[in-house]
Amino acid sequence: MKILFIEDQEELNAIGSIQLEDLGHEVFSVFSVWEARDIYAQHKDELDFIIADHRLPDGLGIAFLEVLRESGCTIPCAVVSGCLTLDEQEDLERQGLPFFLKPVLYSDVLTQLMRKHAPAAAPAPPPAAPVAETSGANGFDDVEDEDEGLLTGTSGRGGFLSRIFRMVS
Repeated sequence: MKILFIEDQEELNAIGSIQLEDLGHEVFSVFSVWEARDIYAQHKDELDFIIADHRLPDGLGIAFLEVLRESGCTIPCAVVSGCLTLDEQEDLERQGLPFFLKPVLYSDVLTQLMRKHAPAAAPAPPPAAPVAETSGANGFDDVEDEDEGLLTGTSGRGGFLSRIFRMVS
């Protein structure tokens, strides 16, 4: 699936993009309404979902999605924000636009959108990473540390932290 992902915070953009790409999706990741308009114009017939932050440097994600809907766009959308007012939340509910409050896993946002718009296609949540038990005497020794695996890719997560560090540096 192809997803337009709009998030202006560099770290959250990188993390969200990786979460969605790790599920096998193609992500058009942008930082502003202006960039989102450009990607939408180029790929509107290919996009399956749009996930937008609310407050962006050049406008509001809600306003961008409203303009798309008014122009006839039927692509399923969601708003993600850490600062929605109660009035904004009520307005989104009236419009039928799902919203999520940060912190959130973007893979969970997509799963909810897929369940709402394509119930048969919704993926099962990814399994939790296995935890290796050891015979240590205290709580810290009882669980194997996976930090090195997260950085190098040996944890089965493809070097998740290394990918994030490369994207934001």
